[in-house]
Amino acid sequence: MVDFDDGEQNQSSVNLIQDVYVVAYIPEGYELVDEFVSLLSVSYRWQNDDNNILMFEQVVLDNAKFIVDAENGETISVQGCEYTVYVRAIDSYNIYIWNDGKYSFKLQAPNVVDHKSIVTII
Repeated sequence: MVDFDDGEQNQSSVNLIQDVYVVAYIPEGYELVDEFVSLLSVSYRWQNDDNNILMFEQVVLDNAKFIVDAENGETISVQGCEYTVYVRAIDSYNIYIWNDGKYSFKLQAPNVVDHKSIVTII
């Protein structure tokens, strides 16, 4: 489980989604197939003709706990991003997790999406 709690009291007064983040870049060939926006979370899902799926999620940092398969793959940090991004490489897809101090974000992408595109998305 990835938990962004650093042991200090979170100074953020955000209890609900106040700012909806959107992905500014999606690789060519992907189309939005699902969108969900609520007071507690935001998620978008894109799919291409090869049935590869990109998924982006935003939740309030206080509520952010993501369960990621810990047996297969490895966890590394992504360089070149504004944030510290953790990536979990699992079989045919990667899970990227980061936060901005108010919200936690998760991007699930097929491993055919190159590193430069991932950095641009994040």
